[in-house]
Amino acid sequence: MIEKKIDELIAALNANTEAVLGSRIEITGDTSVTPIKSAAEKKPKAKKAASKTEKPAEEPEAETVDEGPSLETVRDALIRLSDAKGRDAAKEILDAYSAKKIGDLPVDKYPVVVHAAEQRIAA
Repeated sequence: MIEKKIDELIAALNANTEAVLGSRIEITGDTSVTPIKSAAEKKPKAKKAASKTEKPAEEPEAETVDEGPSLETVRDALIRLSDAKGRDAAKEILDAYSAKKIGDLPVDKYPVVVHAAEQRIAA
């Protein structure tokens, strides 16, 4: 029953994709979007039978990767700075990275911007 519902949803998504693709082709000529395969069209992968002498492969421990602050975190820090020290203080930080708006900031500078905003708030 759930497979049928999934297939119905996929069909609806494909219909929308085809409509968007038609508009996109008319406007740009780009045909890079392809429809999603339904659950029935996908072939299940065969599982390997584990040998009794083989030890199961140990899964590596999940590493936590700190991706740094998000755009929302940067935005919040600059809003707090603007509220505490005025709009010009936040604008100075953006200007330091040649950014007219928060979205123009390079992602790799997010931690520096958040830190600078927090330092100015504390000053």
